[in-house]
Amino acid sequence: MAFRVFRNDALQQYRAQFDLAARYVYLAAKAYDYETNMLGSDTMAGQQFLSNIVRSRSLGVFEDGQPQTGGADPGLSDTMAKMWLNFDLV
Repeated sequence: MAFRVFRNDALQQYRAQFDLAARYVYLAAKAYDYETNMLGSDTMAGQQFLSNIVRSRSLGVFEDGQPQTGGADPGLSDTMAKMWLNFDLV
């Protein structure tokens, strides 16, 4: 019984932290969309990133604290890395 209680507590804490991280990435994508003023049809527009953020279920791959693209489950880090690369291009 104690194992289930502690496991559920740990899962709830992880989910709360993941939701907070997703919220910050979502806000970063909204700021990216505002700063770049791209239309929704453009492939580098923030709306494309917003839908990826809502769909993601993992943090993704980080290397030395920097988000990386790719991986088996790209997650939030893939979206952040793509926004960073696109912002440098714009």
